[in-house]
Amino acid sequence: MQNIKLLINSLVSIFITIVSINFFVINSESEFQIFTLLNVIISGWYYLFCACLLLIISVYLRSYRWKYLFDSNTELKISFLFKSQLIGYFTNNILPIRVGDVIRCYVVAKNTNNKISYVIGTIAMERFLDTVTILFFSLIIFWHYGTDYLDIKYNFISISFILCFLLIPILGYLFYNFILKFSFPMKINQIINNLWRGFSAIQFKHKRAIIFYSIIIWVIYCINVFLIQLIFIQFELSIFDCLLILVASSFLQIIPVGFGAFGVFHLGVQGVLNKLGVQGYQNFIIILHLYSLVMYTVSGGYFFFSEKTLNIKKLYNKLITN
Repeated sequence: MQNIKLLINSLVSIFITIVSINFFVINSESEFQIFTLLNVIISGWYYLFCACLLLIISVYLRSYRWKYLFDSNTELKISFLFKSQLIGYFTNNILPIRVGDVIRCYVVAKNTNNKISYVIGTIAMERFLDTVTILFFSLIIFWHYGTDYLDIKYNFISISFILCFLLIPILGYLFYNFILKFSFPMKINQIINNLWRGFSAIQFKHKRAIIFYSIIIWVIYCINVFLIQLIFIQFELSIFDCLLILVASSFLQIIPVGFGAFGVFHLGVQGVLNKLGVQGYQNFIIILHLYSLVMYTVSGGYFFFSEKTLNIKKLYNKLITN
């Protein structure tokens, strides 16, 4: 049954990727040329190098922040969390489904006394912090461009919508504690409790550091978009334009298609650049995607194959059991 589920998820991911890439290629109007792309990379190698360096620094910052999401009794080395992060990125880039978080949870759990479900809870908190940070930068985007320019309508928002939105988590909590909690088997209850412990294990005494890391990580991503566009002489994107590209592409990458978000990322950035009136952007989108894809895959692949507790067979076993 798990094998069939894995196969279906993989086929759906592959289908979405192929369709997205097809639309991107069709819209590119044959502007992509490999030799032109190589010449652009060679001429702007220093911008690309700086972006790659900042990307690795962002992974280190993520590792520091992740450490503060475990309870204070958990002893974790930053270098170990750094390696685990890259292993997760590596598996996301080579597989048709995004299971990088499951794999890095497995790596951390195997090398600590924590349950996999507990580690997943800390990653859920990590995702929550990233979402809040992206929403914060989205407010900056709305303030700079205005909702009219972005064609955003608020007709769907009403008092009843807001009340329903606020009541959903409250009702879900009450429903679980007073009904579902007593109907689940003990093992499932333990898993849910571990997830909650991991999610709520955040060390609030380090809240300033957590907020700082969350903001600076995404500032680095924005700077990287700006650095990549500097490679292209004809581009004159502002830092706000780069922030808009980052926010839009980040929301689109929530779609769990795997393969490093091939196709989906390209279509998302393409839509933003069309909105900004930018022309000849195909090579820019390709480099913007490839620089992180290559860095994550090469460095993550090194740590993956050097990890003694992990190999391809174990990876497959983890996929069919989760």
